[in-house]
Amino acid sequence: MPVPKVPSRRRGVPTDPETEPMTAEETIDASDARRIDVGTAGVILAGGRSTRFDGGDKALASVDGVPLVVRAADAVEPLSDHLVVNCRDDQRDALADALAAVSIPTTFAPDPMADRGPLFGLRTALRHADARYAVVVPCDMPALTTAFLAHLAARAEGSTGAAVRWDGAVEPLPLAVHVRAGEVACTETLRDGRHDLRSLVEALSPAFVSESTAAAHGAPAILRDVDTRADLGSVARE
Repeated sequence: MPVPKVPSRRRGVPTDPETEPMTAEETIDASDARRIDVGTAGVILAGGRSTRFDGGDKALASVDGVPLVVRAADAVEPLSDHLVVNCRDDQRDALADALAAVSIPTTFAPDPMADRGPLFGLRTALRHADARYAVVVPCDMPALTTAFLAHLAARAEGSTGAAVRWDGAVEPLPLAVHVRAGEVACTETLRDGRHDLRSLVEALSPAFVSESTAAAHGAPAILRDVDTRADLGSVARE
């Protein structure tokens, strides 16, 4: 299957996320034709500094005895042929210990330069993903379900990816993305001086999961992230 085209501002193509998703028939030059272009990779973004989370690495904090990063892996693992975890070098050993029970091949992808933000981290992860599509989740959304991520992945087929729209706004994560198209979009977005994931979604012009479908799968609860200890306590009480 050809690589889905990423709309480009330099070509004057609209990048409004409300436009129709790009189709797989619209192609870009593949940056590396030797890469595997089948299957699905699960991607966990875990490299943030957790500056608002007092006391340790947020990814390793637990809800009902299960670390957040393990909950993320549990949600995405059934859909994936392999797992890629973006992290910092100093997190790697602890995350590897936490994820020791994961049954699929797992690659840890530390950023070559730390603290560059989630968009940089996603590009790093996609460069380690030998698959056609990736299902990307943060380490801090403990209520995400495999069923919802499966719907997101199915929505992405044939396009650059699929994202969630909730309450009139685009949710940057979770995200299903064509690996090579996503890597190109990450690079172009970073070159434009933008480092946020919403700008990436805009650049991809993906398909969208409707609010009604997201609600049927448990939104907004499944989209709630953990930024603070208070957030963690709220999730644990639900």
